[in-house]
Amino acid sequence: MKKLLFLWFLLTIFIHAFGQGIQNNSLFTQIPSLSQKNYRTHLQKVYEFLASQNRNFLENNATKILDISLQNPFWEVRIYTQILLAKALYHKNSQKSISIAIDAYSVAKARKLTFELAEASKLLAFIYNYAQDNEKTIRYALEASENYLKLDLYDEVTFLYYDIALTQYRLENYELALGYFLELIKNPNFEKLMPREQINTYNAIALCYKKLQNFSKAFEYLNKAMGKALKFKSGVWVGILQGNKGDVFFEQKLIDSARYYWKIDLDTCQKYSEWQNVASTLTFYAQSYEYEKNYTRAYQYYKEAEKILQKTNQPELIHKIRIYSGLANVLYYLDSIKLAFEYQRKAHLTQDSLERFQKTNQVLQSQLKFLLQNKEQNYLLEKKVNEQIDFWTRVGIVILFIIVLILGYLLLRQSRLNKVIALQKMRIEAKNEEISRQNIELAEKKQEVESQQQTIERVNEILERYTKNLEEEVEKRTQEIREKNTALLQTVSQLEQFSYILAHNVRAPIARLQGLLMCLDMGNISNPQNLKIFEFIQQSAKELDDTIKNLNTIIQIRKGANEIYEKVDLKRKVEKQRASVIEVGGILETDLQVRYVYAIKAYVESIFYNLISNAIKYRDIQRQLIVKVKTYQDDTFLYVEVEDNGIGIDLEKNKDKIFGFYKRFHANVDVEGKGIGLHIVKLQVEAMGGKIEVESELGKGTKFKMTFKKPVQIDWENV
Repeated sequence: MKKLLFLWFLLTIFIHAFGQGIQNNSLFTQIPSLSQKNYRTHLQKVYEFLASQNRNFLENNATKILDISLQNPFWEVRIYTQILLAKALYHKNSQKSISIAIDAYSVAKARKLTFELAEASKLLAFIYNYAQDNEKTIRYALEASENYLKLDLYDEVTFLYYDIALTQYRLENYELALGYFLELIKNPNFEKLMPREQINTYNAIALCYKKLQNFSKAFEYLNKAMGKALKFKSGVWVGILQGNKGDVFFEQKLIDSARYYWKIDLDTCQKYSEWQNVASTLTFYAQSYEYEKNYTRAYQYYKEAEKILQKTNQPELIHKIRIYSGLANVLYYLDSIKLAFEYQRKAHLTQDSLERFQKTNQVLQSQLKFLLQNKEQNYLLEKKVNEQIDFWTRVGIVILFIIVLILGYLLLRQSRLNKVIALQKMRIEAKNEEISRQNIELAEKKQEVESQQQTIERVNEILERYTKNLEEEVEKRTQEIREKNTALLQTVSQLEQFSYILAHNVRAPIARLQGLLMCLDMGNISNPQNLKIFEFIQQSAKELDDTIKNLNTIIQIRKGANEIYEKVDLKRKVEKQRASVIEVGGILETDLQVRYVYAIKAYVESIFYNLISNAIKYRDIQRQLIVKVKTYQDDTFLYVEVEDNGIGIDLEKNKDKIFGFYKRFHANVDVEGKGIGLHIVKLQVEAMGGKIEVESELGKGTKFKMTFKKPVQIDWENV
């Protein structure tokens, strides 16, 4: 109990020492004392404060806020604090926000905290929606709505249904989207949505019916949306909805009716300076005349749309593409081939810009998805580990109970035996008492002589042992000093090489980045030449990032970071590489006389990957690739061999360089890589106490042989 109080005291001092940035703010100092009745209202005020702060403040104080929340004894307060902190962080540090949100979700689910689970699910639905992972957006939104329904929080359910319906519409699941929208407007809390959202709901229902070719229903809900727009006095929406009516008529090829409603849309949007909508409606006008083959009128509307689009600050690229393509098409029919070609070129350039933007956006979304998937996998793994711990804990308790029962029985039996022995002992002691009195004097004299003799024997034994071991100890220490000196010289040499590589391989990308930045046209940032420069900047930055990652990998291996020895299945690690060999038409042969080893799992996997991938890269294209992996052992050592029939290495020229840093030996072979793989393999083998040797002949192949000493305490037959 005293230890627990002492640890709690240290935790309080730690939080006090590191919370100086927020310790004087009563919003945070009250968190440890919040009760289960008032915590939501207070934490909402904390969120409002955090949402108004900049990125530096949030990043500097995020950990401190979490530590403060841990002082509160209620899990509801801790988890809700995490959720609101993740929400405030999302647009400022998405990675930290996602990490906190996943942790909050997992704890809330494990502890069955309904409200906190609903809030965490809603936040994850928002994050996945931003990442355009529609499947998981819907999954988490539905989970959040189910939990809100358990708490009778129908307002939150209404907002979630709106988000789910919009997601289904974006997926082009029009029937599912329609179902959610229709369910939404039946909800008594629908009127609590913002006016824009109410109008857009009816408008979206009409657009779903249009996509499903049910035009009468589309008009019905456009009229209902119009009623909402008039009720809320939203002039812009009145024009947009009239334009949507025109779109429905145009879908039915009722051109005159479509133009009537488009005219209302044009007048309204021009009045409110909604130039994007004006340009879009003029494009529809032009398409209608193009449909009638009145190319002169179509050209006039396309040109007017082009002029209007130039008034907007950030015109949508898709509008530009439609207008340029339309102009190119009508000019072709008007026999203005040169001008048509110019507009077609503009359309292609704009399409390229749109595709580049979409690719960039896809990369960012992929990174976000990977981060989310990684956190979810960690959560599932942790859950599985916890379940296994719970299972084995229960098994341990049962085993402990059985052991206690057995010990109880043995103690009872021993107690009975002790009573019988005690009676016999009393009888023997009575008989021996007389003998003992006679032997006391003799024993005292004998004891004195024996004591002196033992002292002499101990002194002689110590002298003999010291004399015997002194020479061995001197020799052993001398050998240790020689080995340490050799290791120190190797370390100095490696540091010199590492310093040279660091200076060369890091300075080059940085120099390129500086040069490219000087070439940027800062006066006209939209200059197309800047886009090409940005691509080169991105390439140089990636090259710098790859170099730093490689150097960091080597540093971690040399430092011995994460060296966790565990049971490793060699067959499984080798089989992971089989698909890569088969993909190039090769054969992977295995002779694993030793399947399981006690080693660093990540190092073993890296060694097989690097050696087998090198065999694939440097294979002889004139014959089928054959890769052989063999393991065997003797009484002292474990041996691992990886052999291929590739193009081989000239050992006479490169034997001293083969495991060097950034070394490649086949200049005439065009393959990916930086020449760092074999260096990493050598470091990892030596980090596990082994050594690596190479045999190779040009035109015949290469064999790498690794030798590891077997620990005496490990039973290698049953590992």
